[in-house]
Amino acid sequence: MFIVSSIVFWCRFVFQVEATDQGKEPSPRSATVKVHITVLDENDNVPQFSEKRYVVAVKEDVRPHSKILRVNNARLEYRLTGTSSDTPFVINSATGWVTVKSTLDREAVEHYFFGVEARDYGMPPLSATASVTITVMDVNDNRPEFLQKEYYARLNEDAAVGTSVVTVTAVDRDVNSAVTYQITGGNTRNRFFRIDPATGAITLQAELDYEDQMTYTLAITAKDNGIPQKSDTTYVEVNVNDVNDNAPQFVSPRYQGTVSEDAPHLRYTFQNGEDGDGDFTIEPTSGIVRTVRRLDRESVPFYELTAYAVDRGVPPQRTPVHIQVTVLDVNDNAPVFPADDFEVLVKENSAVGSVVAQITATDPDEGANAQIISDTPFVINSATGWVTVKSTLDREAVEHYFFGVEARDYGMPPLSATASVTITVMDVNDNRPEFLQKEYYARLNEDAAVGTSVVTVTAVDRDVNSAVTYQITGGNTRNRFAISTAGSAGLLSLALPLDYKQERRYVLTVTASDRTLHDTCQVHINITDAKPTGLFSRALTIPSVSMRTGLLGAPLWSSALQTMTSVKMLELRTTSRTTSLSFGSIPPRGWTSSPGSSPRSSIWTTRPGTSTSSWSRPRRRLW
Repeated sequence: MFIVSSIVFWCRFVFQVEATDQGKEPSPRSATVKVHITVLDENDNVPQFSEKRYVVAVKEDVRPHSKILRVNNARLEYRLTGTSSDTPFVINSATGWVTVKSTLDREAVEHYFFGVEARDYGMPPLSATASVTITVMDVNDNRPEFLQKEYYARLNEDAAVGTSVVTVTAVDRDVNSAVTYQITGGNTRNRFFRIDPATGAITLQAELDYEDQMTYTLAITAKDNGIPQKSDTTYVEVNVNDVNDNAPQFVSPRYQGTVSEDAPHLRYTFQNGEDGDGDFTIEPTSGIVRTVRRLDRESVPFYELTAYAVDRGVPPQRTPVHIQVTVLDVNDNAPVFPADDFEVLVKENSAVGSVVAQITATDPDEGANAQIISDTPFVINSATGWVTVKSTLDREAVEHYFFGVEARDYGMPPLSATASVTITVMDVNDNRPEFLQKEYYARLNEDAAVGTSVVTVTAVDRDVNSAVTYQITGGNTRNRFAISTAGSAGLLSLALPLDYKQERRYVLTVTASDRTLHDTCQVHINITDAKPTGLFSRALTIPSVSMRTGLLGAPLWSSALQTMTSVKMLELRTTSRTTSLSFGSIPPRGWTSSPGSSPRSSIWTTRPGTSTSSWSRPRRRLW
């Protein structure tokens, strides 16, 4: 009994076999047997996706766990490839549904590219891959944000109409967003200032008067054009400087007075060195003390003067008087930083609240005028100037911080000074290497040469200048595999010859390390048999059953065997009590003897209706 055509799917055959002898008296005798043959399935078909490439567009405000794509391919196991722990998508390994794992942000990542692998449950398993491109569509989820929460400007009261005051700027992270500016508060009678709605430039549109109003606080609102519309507000403080635009005016247009005719004729004077180094003078007749030049309290806070009253007698008499002059402070000095630029280094693992620098400014003015106010993305103590960490730092996200510090006093009007600060975040080893895939799959023929490349594994370390090394830490039976570092990847190769009969599958554990932190992945390697199948190169025909030998089968040889290196031959023999299946194989060096010679052979015997079976050597030559 033999196969005359190929079978490509699972099926079952049931038929009867009748054996008839050649007797004549009284008639030929025969017997029948029912034969059941089940053809088992073989995993010889690779899974196939309906598309080689899937392209999907999804809005960035889609909720987590939303289904966005299904890749369906029969009863398979699905997984994503080429992804990392930050990838916001997952796939249901059974259904093939790709869903959103976490919140999307189009302004951070617009496109995602990864693969999908479908693997069947055969032995060995077969797989197919397809690529997926997901584009995140923008929605209006970001409001405009001003670069500064407060702006300061100073104008002389005689500034011309149209003079530029300050330009405010707001940034909207949404795509193709247009920001519109408007003054929403503080513009008295809406007549002194105007703003360009497109650029945010504020200009003067009416004459100012210091004596009427010294300070304006404008509220500026920036709005986007999204639906729903979003906005942000900042404040602009405009201080008006006084200019000498008013002539002195007498309180009364006319004055009247009287004087006694015997009023003493006295003369007032300072002696040398007693006039405050020439900063003061005294009217000789009235005794009024006046300043000669501008005083500076920060240089000389008070004066001790001595004045004399001298009569006109002969000889003249004089009387001294001591005058103490205290110079009152006015806010005529702006705060001063010791440098225009400050550079600070801080480690990225600095705890929240850690002090990173002290930035101070001095103000010669006394009292409340010398207090300091600062506006910075870090926390600064306005009294001491200590800069501390406000939130966790991540050097891999932001390496440098650039901002300004403003020291502003409480004078009237307030004066200020600015300095720039650069904070550089120094790297520490706070990120472990991460494999791009947690599992890798490879197939290797058992006759592969030593040194053959098996698969390349890759781990990424987000730390700066990190050196990742690879090693096999599990599953490497008899040390048949080795791994070496090639650039940033690990190259897995064959170290010793394989043997399909000893080991058909390896599951290796590979560890990536940066000398402190590490990550692991698994590499599945299936070994395939290198031995030939022994199939005939063409169909053979079994001769008719030999009555002399009682064989139901016959030797399976032909001239085609002359070119084969290994062939199996079968013989089926039945009796009333047993069924025997005999087979043999041609020596690997090829068939060299005549058809009458016997190849190596053996017999398998079973007894119907029992579980008894055995192997034996034939007592006579089968062929």
